[in-house]
Amino acid sequence: MGVWKEIQEKLTTGQNKLKKLQKIGETRWWSREKALLWMFDGNDCLYPIVINALDFVATSKTFDPKSISEANSLKEKLCQFNIIVTAHLFLPIFKSIGPTSTYLQSKNLDILNAFLMVDKCIADISNLKFENVLKSSKDFVLKMNNSLHKIALNKEIFIENDFPKNRRRIKKLMFDEVCDDEAPTDPKQKFRVEVFQCIIDQLRTSLTERFTNNKSLVADMQYLLPKHYNDIRNKLIPKSALQKLSLLSSVDHSKLIDELEHFAGIYDKISKPLYKKTVDIYDEKTNNDDDNLIVTDMDYEDFSLDWDDTHLSVTESECEHSFIRDEKGIHTRENCLICVFNLLHSLYLHMPTYSNLYAAMEYVLTLSVTQVNCERVFSKLKIIKNRLRASLSNDRLDAFLLMSVEKEILNDLNFEDILDIIKNSSHTLSKLLSFT
Repeated sequence: MGVWKEIQEKLTTGQNKLKKLQKIGETRWWSREKALLWMFDGNDCLYPIVINALDFVATSKTFDPKSISEANSLKEKLCQFNIIVTAHLFLPIFKSIGPTSTYLQSKNLDILNAFLMVDKCIADISNLKFENVLKSSKDFVLKMNNSLHKIALNKEIFIENDFPKNRRRIKKLMFDEVCDDEAPTDPKQKFRVEVFQCIIDQLRTSLTERFTNNKSLVADMQYLLPKHYNDIRNKLIPKSALQKLSLLSSVDHSKLIDELEHFAGIYDKISKPLYKKTVDIYDEKTNNDDDNLIVTDMDYEDFSLDWDDTHLSVTESECEHSFIRDEKGIHTRENCLICVFNLLHSLYLHMPTYSNLYAAMEYVLTLSVTQVNCERVFSKLKIIKNRLRASLSNDRLDAFLLMSVEKEILNDLNFEDILDIIKNSSHTLSKLLSFT
């Protein structure tokens, strides 16, 4: 660490001195992007610093033979042209997929817009040209060779600027084979076929299979949200809309369309509180004297609401802990299907008035759209467990294992008795654990 800090302070200025190599996590996509960008992207990348540090370790006599051998191996790998081209192939891929990946992990994501961003990623990946990747790689090699020359590094270190030509390997023909081996002999063409095209095809296929198959269902889900009801009232809905949803939820497509159009037409009226619903019924004098109105509390079973003129704030319903909020942090029903679903149920409109619409909403709400939060929790749990394993002794690990096995006995123990035993074990613990 001292070698890295010393070389970095000598070769960099400003905020670049704070840069460190990013550790790649198994469950964190952003760590791969950050590690690659800091290592290979821009004129202030860490590539020359890493080469300098590895060369220092490889030529120093203060390190053990294993460290010297590993430093030599890493230095040689990083100077190979195919490694640099592979890195510059993934740079535009990460720059395109990175924002989409971050948006897919956000709490307030719009699913349709997320799918459109995925389509944009697929298009960007499909439009990648091998010649552009090769040109950016050669420009990078030229800059890095100049940088290494300026810092007077070992003259034997030279970054390759072209693919090395290897000896052609001819496979032996078997007795039933007629065709000769047609593998590309040009190293550039071989890299393009065996690496570049394979990566592009695999990425494009994986993204298409994972996201594109459900595109029509995601589009159907958008028409159930109140923020799109104005389009439905204006008949701005395609004929093929809601077909996928009606098929999966086992409802009649035409009836679902009719119920949705009718519900969108009366939604603004039935979603008002009681005093706004009845104000037109009373005298005009009462209408002009809003301050004297007696506002009664709504009693929609477990669907308790606070209203104002612009938005709906849910206080005692399922959506109290919902992540669907606007830019001001206020929960709005315009983007929340759960609120509309509860409104239908609380007003007893789900049977039989809007039974098909209710069934479609119920089906959508049972879909597992994302599991990022769940994966993030388990990732944090894994970090905690690894730190505990690294910091605890074997005796304590045995004790925790015994406590985990004998949970029933542990639950019957009195916490105060255990605390007294710990306090009596030392004078310091007695002071720290005494609450009086």
